[in-house]
Amino acid sequence: MPGAWDRKPGFTALLRAVVDNRQAIIKLQQEGADQLRCYPAPASGEETLAQVVERSRDSAQRIGLTTVVTRPEEVHILLEHVRLQPEQAGVAWDPWSGTGTIAAVMARAGIPVLTNDANPLSPAMMHMDALSSDTYQQWRQSCGLGAIVCSPHFALLDLALPLAAQFVEQVACIHVPGTYYTEANEIRSGYLAKLQAAGRLARISFLPRGPRGYRCMWICIFRSAAVRRRLLIKEPDA
Repeated sequence: MPGAWDRKPGFTALLRAVVDNRQAIIKLQQEGADQLRCYPAPASGEETLAQVVERSRDSAQRIGLTTVVTRPEEVHILLEHVRLQPEQAGVAWDPWSGTGTIAAVMARAGIPVLTNDANPLSPAMMHMDALSSDTYQQWRQSCGLGAIVCSPHFALLDLALPLAAQFVEQVACIHVPGTYYTEANEIRSGYLAKLQAAGRLARISFLPRGPRGYRCMWICIFRSAAVRRRLLIKEPDA
């Protein structure tokens, strides 16, 4: 559940600066935090590795926080493993859309994605708190929350991942660094082990190296083992 894992020093300030609502962001600005500025132009979904590296640097300079842009190839690999078409998985959301790579790639595959980002100047459709249960409940009531496909800020994964798993109706596909799984603490490891034992987990590893030189993975959490069997195209080589 959200909040189950230990918080690192400075976590509260980082949490507010990255994912909280407009008022909290303004409050941090007044307290002397780095000025919040707009994300770079929306992603096309066809960026090369060199362009992804540049966009990651540009994002960091613009918003004053470390931002790692997802590679389009990583999203293509996900789509090779999981059926995310709306007629099978329902309405898809990206609560942490950033520069919009995930939505751009999925749109090219014929899968529309509703986007959200806490930065009020970002190109996302909405700017709501991605760590609030009220936000997810509102989305479910408005048009359904069939699939969540996102790459949250890595420092906040222990909040973002279980929250998405709690509210998603079909499958949550979360983009994480490989060390999130291989170096998991006891509580996180136990949480993922329970999902694995229930037949609800799939790990898609061996993704191409990202802009920082390391590999990430997709952790996919299905509503049930039956949903996993229905949506998983092929077993990943995890």
